[in-house]
This record gives sequence, C-alpha cells and structure tokens, in this order.
Amino acid sequence: MTPEVVPAAADAWPALAEVEARAFHHEFPYCALFPDEGTREERLLAWFRVAVPGAMSSGLLVDTTPAYRALAMWSPPGRRDSWWTRLRALPRLAPQVSTLLRVTDRADRQRAFGWGRRIEQRDRELMPDPHWSLDGLAVVPEYQRFGYGAVLVRHGLRRADADGLPTYLETNSRRNAEFYGKFGFDVLEHLAEDYPPMRIPTWRMMRPPHDPA
Repeated sequence: MTPEVVPAAADAWPALAEVEARAFHHEFPYCALFPDEGTREERLLAWFRVAVPGAMSSGLLVDTTPAYRALAMWSPPGRRDSWWTRLRALPRLAPQVSTLLRVTDRADRQRAFGWGRRIEQRDRELMPDPHWSLDGLAVVPEYQRFGYGAVLVRHGLRRADADGLPTYLETNSRRNAEFYGKFGFDVLEHLAEDYPPMRIPTWRMMRPPHDPA
C-alpha cells in the first residue's frame, strides 16, 4: 500500500524532530557533528527541536506521512535566508535553544553551525535562482525500505516540475546518492570535507525539471 503524503501541521514539530533524530542517529554528517555515541541521541533531539520549528516558521514546506513515519523538507524558489538568522528571529524557541546549549558543548555547535554555513554557501555557488531544494529526507529506522522516502521525493518533485524548475540537494552517503539518481538527479560535486575528527563524504546533486505530463 502506497503511503499517504500530507502537509505537516505547524504544531507537529516535536514529532518531526524525533523522526529526524531517530533517522540520522548513525548517519553522516550527524555522527561526525556529534561524535560521542553515548550522548548523540540527546544532542540530536535537542538540535532538531530547534532546527525543525525554525525551518517550518521560515517557509520550508514539510511533507510527512500519517503517524509521522517519514518527512521531507523542501525550500521553495527564492528562499535564501540563513537558517541561523531565522532561529535568532524566533524568541518562542528560547526553551529549545536553552536545552540545546545545555546538552551540547562549544565544539559540537561550532561543527554543526559550520556545516550549516557551508551548505548554504555551496547552494548559492552551484545553483542559480530560482530552484527548489530538498533540504531533508528522513524515515524512522523501522519503516526504511518500505517506499516512504520514494513517495515523499516524488511528491515534492511534482511541484518543481509544475514550476519548470530544477531541484538541488546535498547528501552524505553513496547509497543515498544512488537512491536520488533513480529520480533523475545528477552529481554536480563529489568530495570529502573535513569535520575533525572525521572526513564527511558529500554529494551535491541537481535534477532538471521534467515534463509534468
């Protein structure tokens, strides 16, 4: 049975943050950004409890599935503001930010913020506006390989195709790059980037618009 895709409600961010934290616990770049295995679960959840509502409030479109088994985050055309700027403009996130500061150390935050800035910089350098960006795709472990990710990707790409615009993404595993290749994404750049104590493999990819017919 094909999973249903629904828009995420504004108050769904705690459940969506948990989806991302669970999905990415053992994945690059998060195992490099938060290298301590013993504290990573707590730190990831604190990170996403800030990042998810901040992104939703700034105009990202978030698609999900019933019971919050998966999600996809899409940046619409023309959206170029810094995510850190958006978070600072949201005083209602103060409790979540306080928790993030408490459970992470300065090295964690420097790695994570540096990674975020690098993503934004390369997006600007590689992709002209207007375009869509797939900013995140997450499926909880027990529902991976059941088609949830594919359904969410196709759903979002239909929007880009209807607009006649390309779509950009960044991923950090060859498996994921091959997965996105099945939807027509081509590799723009493949390299390994330094995030001590690790080097993170990175694929930056672009899909031209397809005929929506």
